[in-house]
Amino acid sequence: MVGTKPAQAAFPGENGKIAFTSYLDGGGNWDVYVMDADGQNRTRLTDNPTDDYAPAFSPDGTKIAFTRSSYQHTSGSDWDVYVMDADGQNQTNLSNESGAFDFDPTFSPDGKRIAFARQQDGNREVYVMDADGQNPTNLSNTPQVFEDYPVFSPDGKKIAFISDRGNNLDIYVMDADGQNLTNLSNNGASDFMPDWGVAVQNGPRCTITGTEANDALVGTSGNDVICALGGSDTIDGRGGDDTLFGDAGNDTATGGAGKDTLLGGEGSDKLDALDGVSSNDSVEGGAGFDVCRADRGDAKTGCEIAG
Repeated sequence: MVGTKPAQAAFPGENGKIAFTSYLDGGGNWDVYVMDADGQNRTRLTDNPTDDYAPAFSPDGTKIAFTRSSYQHTSGSDWDVYVMDADGQNQTNLSNESGAFDFDPTFSPDGKRIAFARQQDGNREVYVMDADGQNPTNLSNTPQVFEDYPVFSPDGKKIAFISDRGNNLDIYVMDADGQNLTNLSNNGASDFMPDWGVAVQNGPRCTITGTEANDALVGTSGNDVICALGGSDTIDGRGGDDTLFGDAGNDTATGGAGKDTLLGGEGSDKLDALDGVSSNDSVEGGAGFDVCRADRGDAKTGCEIAG
């Protein structure tokens, strides 16, 4: 690490702790800290003579990935991607590639993969590996080109990053497997450090969100907005006035008690709004072959079988 040392920070989610990099406690080297969202209860998680920086929380907030240099302030040292528990315990070297500089890790939205940058043999490339360090794969794979700062899209299907493959630093995007690379910014300026935002919803915000995998999502006794992303999911609203979004995949959604709205989305879904109360719920099948069950007077649209 060279130059000025600003603090770097990352949120694990709404109202979670903030992880950041600093040399607050002296010693001249970077360490990883966490603090509450209001700045209270600052806690040092790493404490060794090497530089630890660029922390990134896992989506569930239980893990932190970060970069560690192998030797104190040595320009020829290795840098590796580590992971630790959110309290600093169980620090583990994930990348552990001799002669390589691995840094800038970021978790996929489902927490199963980590994207990072690797500099080796004069090349800096975007890699991805399993969250346990297995199966490292070069995604950008363009020799003699600078590529860095990977970040997953919220649905986990894309990765944005920077590249100078066009003799200028631009923002690129590619599929999460490295296919379909596209230059997004493509201008004469230097563009870097991209980040993905979540699209603003016209309707209510999701209170419970699934992943691209097959999830079992269960609501509370209150009013929930449960959003499944991909996969074939099981969604149970339980009590309260709930909105259940199935999205892609063959989903099974059950409203339960309360005034519920069930939206199947893509796929062949089973939507059950039966609660013994007439003219109370709304069921919309969407694309695919959908089976809907609802009480008399409930609104039912897009259902191939309705009962």
